Amino acid sequence: MSAAQSWRRAALWGLLLAVLYAAWRAPPAQEEVVAPVARAAAPGAQRPAVVEAVSTPVSGPAMPAVSADEAWRQPFVIPAWARGAEPPPMPAPASAAVREVVLEQTPSNVAPPLPFKALGRYEDERGPVALLLHFDQSLFARPGDKVTDAYVLEAIQDHMAVFLHVPTQTRQSLEISSSP
Repeated sequence: MSAAQSWRRAALWGLLLAVLYAAWRAPPAQEEVVAPVARAAAPGAQRPAVVEAVSTPVSGPAMPAVSADEAWRQPFVIPAWARGAEPPPMPAPASAAVREVVLEQTPSNVAPPLPFKALGRYEDERGPVALLLHFDQSLFARPGDKVTDAYVLEAIQDHMAVFLHVPTQTRQSLEISSSP
């Protein structure tokens, strides 16, 4: 341990001991002072047997009388004096007009956009082949192949691939170019 670290440790211990000593020597907090007051009696009258107590707060706002045990049991209860009055209810709008909203619905026979990108096409002894990109997957498809669950490649023409969207039975085309 270096000299700087030992000096810091000693300073922290000294500070801790000073705070503990100050807390031990501090006078207890007084919330209210209660003093008995006797009323002055008229001359010749009997002195009253009851002595009234007058409460005078030393400082701060007057707090309701709550025992310490009760306060610890209900730490999140807001006392009645702190709540204030409830706000008045909101008035109903003068004219509550009913608006009819019409949502546009897509017809059921409209297919979503094609999820493919054309990478190219080539021809071999069995016929034309389309090279497609579906998300991060490269696909080779021939006419009649089921490319995904929803699409079938129907035909490959000059520079177009024709797909059938199976759920809606609609045809869509994708432009492709020949690879060199």
